[in-house]
Amino acid sequence: MTAAPQRPDSITFTVVAPHSVRRGEAVPITLRLTNTSARTLNLYLTGRTITFDIIVTRADGKVVWRRLEHVTGQQIVQVKTLTPGDQCRRASLRGRLHADGRHPDRP
Repeated sequence: MTAAPQRPDSITFTVVAPHSVRRGEAVPITLRLTNTSARTLNLYLTGRTITFDIIVTRADGKVVWRRLEHVTGQQIVQVKTLTPGDQCRRASLRGRLHADGRHPDRP
């Protein structure tokens, strides 16, 4: 069996989070972009501090939490250069729900 051919410009996006947490606990989330190609690539990312939105939904698709809900993003572009194998990480993003599962900004 052979591996699928790799596209010349490939970025692998990985989200690392615990399988489960107790209600009310902060959830550590790490986002990782990895250059899996054989050449140097430029990433164009937004925000003075690189900004990613994260949306948590229930099994039925109902949104439980959204990191950037009610947040205005900065219209600043950062260019990150990744050589082959390099990673761009954004770690320690945390979401928190009330003990009953409600979002803090929702009634």
